[in-house]
Amino acid sequence: MSGDHWTYEIRDEKTGAVRANSTEVVTDVTPTDISMRIRDVRPDKTYSEHFNIFDRSWNLISDFPWRYQPHYGVNGIQMPLAVGKTWAFESSERYDASPAVWKRSGTSEVIALETVTTRAGTFETFKIVTISSNRLLSKPVRTHEMTITHWYAPAINHWVKRIYAARMNDGSRENRATWELIDYGRR
Repeated sequence: MSGDHWTYEIRDEKTGAVRANSTEVVTDVTPTDISMRIRDVRPDKTYSEHFNIFDRSWNLISDFPWRYQPHYGVNGIQMPLAVGKTWAFESSERYDASPAVWKRSGTSEVIALETVTTRAGTFETFKIVTISSNRLLSKPVRTHEMTITHWYAPAINHWVKRIYAARMNDGSRENRATWELIDYGRR
């Protein structure tokens, strides 16, 4: 619902250092889409803002200047959730300023029901593991591999924790971070 919001602390998995606090605020809801403003504030108080559009299952459709067809795939859910449920996804990703097209494919699986406690409270969650691979069509041997573990809480219609691990298959880059819910509000 418009006005719903969630704030996460993002930490580097290797060092434990806080990278940013990210606040997501729903700005509009239609029968098909959820629009959200996201503001990331770094420890030095600098910040960035962007605007995302999701479908009603939290699949990312647009993160301007990125566009996804049919959606990004790695952050969505498929209701009804139940332990053992799996789903696959494929998408095309395009950066507006570039003719390059990326192809992503992956799977998600609900692996457990877990109680998760964060600074925002204690939540009954579905633990979902998503594994995906992304490749640039012009350089298909170079892939970006990603594993994301989400803890989705139906009571607040969002995730309360996420662990993100990504790397290039050539070893050139690696990124690991944890998002943990520190505040939220529902309208």
